[in-house]
Amino acid sequence: VTCSSGNIVSAGAVGAAGDGLEREIIDLELEEKKAKQAREEEEKRQKVAQAQKAKFLRMHRKLAKLKTNEARCEFIAGLENESKKILDAKAECKNHKEFIKRMESFSVDEKFNYQLLVIAYNAVDKAEYKEKLQRITDTKKKADFVQDCITTFKEYQGLSKEEQAEKSFSFTRDKMKKIAFGNAAIQEHNKATKTFKIMFKIPEGYRESSIAVPVPPSAGGRPREFVIVQIPPGVKDNLQIPFVRNQYPVRVTIPQNWTKKQKDNGDIIGIRIRPDTPTLRLKVPPGLTSGDVVLVKVAYGNR
Repeated sequence: VTCSSGNIVSAGAVGAAGDGLEREIIDLELEEKKAKQAREEEEKRQKVAQAQKAKFLRMHRKLAKLKTNEARCEFIAGLENESKKILDAKAECKNHKEFIKRMESFSVDEKFNYQLLVIAYNAVDKAEYKEKLQRITDTKKKADFVQDCITTFKEYQGLSKEEQAEKSFSFTRDKMKKIAFGNAAIQEHNKATKTFKIMFKIPEGYRESSIAVPVPPSAGGRPREFVIVQIPPGVKDNLQIPFVRNQYPVRVTIPQNWTKKQKDNGDIIGIRIRPDTPTLRLKVPPGLTSGDVVLVKVAYGNR
């Protein structure tokens, strides 16, 4: 073969170059195919993750709207029906390890539905714990109930991960519920004793010596909960308030007959902690309306 330059190139060299070029093309095609497959798998994974997140959020919002234990139990029954195949398989297994192996045969959607069921169990148990606590009016009985739940949870928590898994597998729903109660009790205690920092901007032109500051959800606040704070001398813009919930044992609800004048100017509310205690005067600053709740620090000493 003669090139334009007049140099001679062997046929073998041309053939080798062609083979090399063909291999490069094949390799590029394989890389492109692998990259395309990886992109498709990633897109599929993201779609599954987005669908799962959306389903979890729907469940979370639905649970938050359920106000009675009966309604929550009905909702759980629906989730249990969606996971019936896995629950039936669990009932056939002798131990946790066998159940985990059996889980491998179920689809991604089926396993995710079961995960949602477990999450929902914890959510409804936490809500039921709070309801039970509210129904117990005797102080000692309430303390005994809380302590019993915490003891059960700590006994479970003291086990190894393998032992916990086996216990969770073999325990009845009521037994697992009591463990969840104990976990909720500890969480509530931690929330009540933890110090939160609340940041609040004083409205421009505000001239009162105290102000009602809303307790945000991030500090464990419930809707329309406030604390009354004395504004330090010289502070005109921002307040930073340390807040520990269990230091505010008294809840005072602004009465229904609270007028617009009282809202605009503030007023005094007389409160009694117990029938045998004296009436205290709570100075309510402007801004609060009927139905708002004020959390109050009260120290009686030995009275």
